[in-house]
Amino acid sequence: MGKIIIFIMAFIFSGQAFSIEIPHRGKHDKRIRFVDYKSDEVVKLVSHYGYSTHVEFNTNETITNIALGDKKAWDVGPIDNHLFIKAIGNKALTNMTVLTNRRTYNFVLYAHKSRRGAKSNDMMFQIKFRYPEDELHKAKALSDAQKLREKLEKGDREGLAKNWDFWAKGSKKITPNIAYDDGRFTYFSFDSNKDMPAIYISNKPENLEEDTDDVELESLVNSHIDPNHKNTIVVHKLAGHFVLRLGRHVVCVFNKGYKRRQTISNKNATTIKNVKRVIKGKR
Repeated sequence: MGKIIIFIMAFIFSGQAFSIEIPHRGKHDKRIRFVDYKSDEVVKLVSHYGYSTHVEFNTNETITNIALGDKKAWDVGPIDNHLFIKAIGNKALTNMTVLTNRRTYNFVLYAHKSRRGAKSNDMMFQIKFRYPEDELHKAKALSDAQKLREKLEKGDREGLAKNWDFWAKGSKKITPNIAYDDGRFTYFSFDSNKDMPAIYISNKPENLEEDTDDVELESLVNSHIDPNHKNTIVVHKLAGHFVLRLGRHVVCVFNKGYKRRQTISNKNATTIKNVKRVIKGKR
């Protein structure tokens, strides 16, 4: 009795020591099989004499090497991330290892004879590998990108120390309703029924008696329209004195907090807390 128990336990543990992955049948056609990639498992591939099987790996992979236990029993043809395999020998039970530029795949190969015609339940016309871990990483990357995009669009309100100490003098027709800076950009918001003015920075020296012949008193600044607030102009600079012009209308806007402004460190090229802007192609 003791010997029987020992034999059964040995059989159970020996069965657990091997992991053979059998590709699952497709919903639309049972001859199309699917298998999740696992680096530590062997995939069972069953071929039928007179038929070939197409194995499809990830699109970003290229087959670099194929090792067969019995080269005379199988015919293989790799193309990029595709492998075409067909049994040609009578005793075709063997193993196969496929190396790609990214992964290693292990197979155990079987070949059956179709005496009464091949049944769809038994056939493996195609085996497609799926990559759950890649999909999880891709989903996480998309989620992170979406969160970053929302953070950049909305701004981290807690991390932005805004300066509201702006004063205007001049034509009410083009005077902004709101003006502030966030330490990197300056924002001017207007009524929806008002025309948008051109915005300049005043380079006028504080001492008017200085020679200003070589000084351009006003310079046009780079700006864009806030995509989320169509009536807001975002100026790509901080300054103490702005000049807004539209036709004959002029407004001077003074940033009285400019001199005492503790500018947010711009080493990460963004005013968003915990966000670093990186130019593609640079590392």
